[in-house]
Amino acid sequence: MGSLRQQLLIAVGFGLALGLMVLVAGIFSLVPLGLALFWALTTRGRRSSVGGLLVGIGASWLVLIAIQQSRCASTATSSCSGPDLTPYILLGVAALVVGFALAISVLRSGGAVNGGHP
Repeated sequence: MGSLRQQLLIAVGFGLALGLMVLVAGIFSLVPLGLALFWALTTRGRRSSVGGLLVGIGASWLVLIAIQQSRCASTATSSCSGPDLTPYILLGVAALVVGFALAISVLRSGGAVNGGHP
C-alpha cells in the first residue's frame, strides 16, 4: 500500500461499512468484523488501520443512533420507545476518540510507511 494516509482512508471506509453491519445484522457481522480486525492488526501500519476502523465504526454507530432518535422524536405518538442507548453511544464516542487519536498520530508522523521520509 502506498502510504499510511491511504490505508487510513481505506480503513475508515471499512469501519463505516462494518459499523452499519454490526448494528443492522448483529451477530452475522462478527465474521467480517473479525476479518477486518485481523487485517488491521497484521498490516504494516497498525495505528493507521486500527484508527481508521475505529473512526468508521464509531461514526456510523453515532449517525445511525442519531437518525433513529430523530425519527422517534418526530413521531407524534408516544409509542416510539426503545431500550437505553447510552452504552452504544458511549462505545461510539470511545471508538471515535481512540480512532482520532491514532489517526492524528499517523498524520503527524508524516503518513508514509517509512516514517514520513521520502
